[in-house]
Amino acid sequence: MEVIKQVLLEQYGLEMVSADKALVGAGSDTWFVTCEDGKYVLKYPAKSEINNPEYEPELCAYLIEQGIPVCQFLKNWQDRYLSVDAQGRVFHVQKFIEGSTYDWHTAPKWLLTEQAGMLGRIHNALRDYS
Repeated sequence: MEVIKQVLLEQYGLEMVSADKALVGAGSDTWFVTCEDGKYVLKYPAKSEINNPEYEPELCAYLIEQGIPVCQFLKNWQDRYLSVDAQGRVFHVQKFIEGSTYDWHTAPKWLLTEQAGMLGRIHNALRDYS
């Protein structure tokens, strides 16, 4: 936890108050971090050919321009989205988005319908993305 506190302060100027490790995740080591000025998500993507953390901030910025509500990445002091800790692990920080999480097979029907529509919007928005 001290490592997270140190990298957030040194590379982003964020004063960490608390951090909780996500118990589940797909291809990353994820922390939910509360700082003095807000909440963030710190992710260490797993090294894998399917993980391309260098492309994620640009893709999310493009989707935001298209009106799709997705995460916003923070730039570090070096004006970069990706950072490296003292152990050489690549990570990035995003603003936390408040919301609800449902257990498997418990999402309400209206949400399933709404999310199907959102997937269609994302698909259409990505048609013009290089």
